[in-house]
Amino acid sequence: MNTETVTIKRIGPTSALKVSAAVGLVLGVVYAALGNLVINDAAERRAMIIVAVLGGAVGGGISGMVMAWIYNMALRLTGGLQLEISVGLDEKDKRVPPSIGSMMSSDE
Repeated sequence: MNTETVTIKRIGPTSALKVSAAVGLVLGVVYAALGNLVINDAAERRAMIIVAVLGGAVGGGISGMVMAWIYNMALRLTGGLQLEISVGLDEKDKRVPPSIGSMMSSDE
């Protein structure tokens, strides 16, 4: 396999918000499930579930958006983040370009 270097020149804040909110939501569900093992009171369990799940999604989304903004500011000084990727071959032994565009959302 061939390897190529790709430079990430910008991270879209709305794209980062969506991904980070999804990750925060999953982590919030995990924290809520673990918290249910330790909390005995039903009202406290409900409150903890709401805070963990919503807080994880909202907090994750906001932090992802802020981190994308910070990254975009920092790349002005550094030039971007370089990734080395492997490029495969299709059935006719022709090079298949990496699918970087499929990783970006349509809002960018």
